[in-house]
Amino acid sequence: MIETLNKLQSHFILSNSDKENMDTYFPLIKSTVVPLAFTGVNARTFHAWKENGLIDLTILKKESENGRKWIRLNLYEFVWVKMIQIMRDFGLPYEIIKIIKHQLELKIYLIITEEIEVIKETWRKDMGFDEEKIAELNLLMFELAAMYSNHYDEDDPYEQQKTMLFFIIIHTIMSQAKSSILVIKNGNEFIVEIVYYDKIEALQQNNYKVIRKPHFEIPLLEIIEEFFNESKSEDYANLLGLYNHQEKKVLNAVRKNDFLELHIKLDKNNDLIIDSINDGNITDEQARQVRKILGMSNYEEITLKYRNDKNLYFKNKTRIS
Repeated sequence: MIETLNKLQSHFILSNSDKENMDTYFPLIKSTVVPLAFTGVNARTFHAWKENGLIDLTILKKESENGRKWIRLNLYEFVWVKMIQIMRDFGLPYEIIKIIKHQLELKIYLIITEEIEVIKETWRKDMGFDEEKIAELNLLMFELAAMYSNHYDEDDPYEQQKTMLFFIIIHTIMSQAKSSILVIKNGNEFIVEIVYYDKIEALQQNNYKVIRKPHFEIPLLEIIEEFFNESKSEDYANLLGLYNHQEKKVLNAVRKNDFLELHIKLDKNNDLIIDSINDGNITDEQARQVRKILGMSNYEEITLKYRNDKNLYFKNKTRIS
């Protein structure tokens, strides 16, 4: 896990907007709003996983208005259930999944404060960083640890979820990082590694050493993006705080077909242009794209022209890396 943490921190950059978003996402990830059915996992299978130690929930059930009880998940739990589903689909046994779970549940700030010297040595030998770079990353690591520890509340049952996996989920949402979790067999042991396939050349070289080993891979970015595929995801994403006020206006216009033109400039220099002047409709696929782009804040600017000739224009100032 030390090698994994090293890669993760060398990829992560703490801008002022990152810090603001951390403050936003720490409380919102608690919201138990996603129904189990949305994961595609039935209740019987879910309870079997829970009884066998694969799942720990902060809130198992939530009362509905008619008195029935339903399982509700927060974003962390949703991602983990989807990961279990993938691992089980490929035949990974419970015991290996529990090993993976244990490694992903390690607390970030405790690892940083207790293992910083080991991490720095890894930077020197495996990454080839000079002392100036190591000093910079060392400061970054302790700043990150302080952020986590400042948010920690021992009396809050959700604190158990502020783990390595929690960090990766938040980082993936904030930066749209192409992240994957790898399960590697190392002798008689199974270990977890996290790799990123974009942004830092030195990281790619280190990734290559990891992915050359036999492994099982879970693409985390795709799991989060797939969350937005269904139209119902809009309701859950709103409750999780994944859409801001202006983004909600865009989604509302798309849902009601109350627009003539919609232009979204993506952060990869691509434009998504939806023009409803001719037929007045958008396809389900276009609607999915809009939900995903807005939910992940994967854009630079948006221009919306309403049917009443009013215009909405705004830029994404906080979450583009």
